Amino acid sequence: MLKLLKALRYRGTHFMWIETRDGLSCEAKFSSGKSILEAALTSGIEIPNSCGGMGTCGTCRIEFIEGGDDVDPPNEIELETAREKNFKKSERLACQIVAIPGCRVRVL
Repeated sequence: MLKLLKALRYRGTHFMWIETRDGLSCEAKFSSGKSILEAALTSGIEIPNSCGGMGTCGTCRIEFIEGGDDVDPPNEIELETAREKNFKKSERLACQIVAIPGCRVRVL
């Protein structure tokens, strides 16, 4: 429910920044309710992924540079994958986070 309320608050087209593994800082355009992974891919920014956004492969790992306090906490899928893959506390799954305007993330 919290995700839905946040998505409604940020209706329309928005922008965020994604720092790639190569160190490039790229602007991603996205519409409300899209995941960070979806925002990246539709903007032509590569974030590794192999499970189709289901949160099970753990390859779309990111960390927040800015805006991390404004997103929802990890869901059960993300928590389970993080445990299995031994994520650091700061690591999140791009496929499980609803993108918010103005946030900055780094692809790990």
